[in-house]
Amino acid sequence: MIGLMVSLESTEIKILEEEDYETATKIVEVLNNNLDDGTAREREDDVDTVMKGVGENVTWLVAQVAGKVQGCLRVEIEGGRRRRRYYLSHLKVDEPFRHQGIGRKLMDTAEEMISEVSKNYHRRVIVWLKVLQLSQHVDWYRRRGFRVRRETYRTFEMRKRIRFKKPKNRKKSDMAA
Repeated sequence: MIGLMVSLESTEIKILEEEDYETATKIVEVLNNNLDDGTAREREDDVDTVMKGVGENVTWLVAQVAGKVQGCLRVEIEGGRRRRRYYLSHLKVDEPFRHQGIGRKLMDTAEEMISEVSKNYHRRVIVWLKVLQLSQHVDWYRRRGFRVRRETYRTFEMRKRIRFKKPKNRKKSDMAA
């Protein structure tokens, strides 16, 4: 299939809202159209699976080109403020739009979002993801700073540390909030 050339500036990254079932349906289409891309996950058959946890501990980032969903990334937060982990999964870009920086833009947005949420409480956070061992994407994640932490039968668990400068004039009352 011949790829469509789009400018990265024309790609908008949005957050899936809790009641936005129309966009969730488009995410399901993107996920199910790209099952052979090497990430470790099961088939997402329904919108309810995508919407589970949205607004609580799950955020979906959606890449839209000309108003149409062409890619997505799931960010899940586990744990409380003091011991928080972030899991990235379901990074998908539709075939005609690959190799144009959309996946990079989704990952950059996720890392910025994680940094913004965490920088006042932590000096560093660890971001996790799973990738199939046979995937050509392992090297892409390595170039982005992820390292293999654990190897299982079919997958690599990879992680990346994001460090922050310690906030100045931080009060104990701010940490309790």
